[in-house]
Amino acid sequence: GGMPHGAGLVAALQAGAVALLWKQSGARTLGLVVALAIVCRVGAWAWPTDLSSDIYRYVWDGRVQLAGHSPYGAPPGAESLASLRDDAIWPRINRKEVLTVYPPGAQLLFAKLSLLGLRSVPSVKAAAILAELVGMLLLAVALHRRGIALGRLAIYAWSPLVVAEVGVSGHLDAFVLPLLMLALLAADRGARVACGLLLGLATLMKLYPLLLFAAVPREQRWRALGAAGVLVLLWGGAPHSYNQ
Repeated sequence: GGMPHGAGLVAALQAGAVALLWKQSGARTLGLVVALAIVCRVGAWAWPTDLSSDIYRYVWDGRVQLAGHSPYGAPPGAESLASLRDDAIWPRINRKEVLTVYPPGAQLLFAKLSLLGLRSVPSVKAAAILAELVGMLLLAVALHRRGIALGRLAIYAWSPLVVAEVGVSGHLDAFVLPLLMLALLAADRGARVACGLLLGLATLMKLYPLLLFAAVPREQRWRALGAAGVLVLLWGGAPHSYNQ
């Protein structure tokens, strides 16, 4: 129904951006790209979260920690957590008898979102959109520093896949993107330790950012890896402290 038509419209706009904005820069171009990106994400936010059930586990894991339990201690289906069940989140959790697969950095994020009062799917989706918009603006900074036309930001900003993953599903990657972009900007400045810490934090949230150390300049790589390794060992070794 409406969602395929909406995705088709965004795809058409994106294709037009490739042709019309390919060589365009300046504040007006950036404003156009970001403004339409926001409109698309707000529209996607209003759609039911039926493309993925991951976000229900995010909210649940945050709820578990706020109640003083470790998310690694028991799966959602455990009777010890029965008092936390409700009609909005618990029925939509996938694989209730399986322990959470999300690493420590993600669990800290879930706990903090819950602590801030973001305990529903719409509120966590809104937080994901805001975080990803920060990442998008940092991407614009990276393009500008490289002399790349800001209009090309539309290739990412108006992507139907990105809009759906962030606006409809609220996936964790939206919170990882700003960390990755800050790591890139730190690498540009030769800030090896900062780059490593940011990539380490991103790895603690989603694991795959570990592969991006291969893209760090060789002269920076070992110090960055060392900083990330210390962070992962210290933080990842304390999975019961997230509710503090």
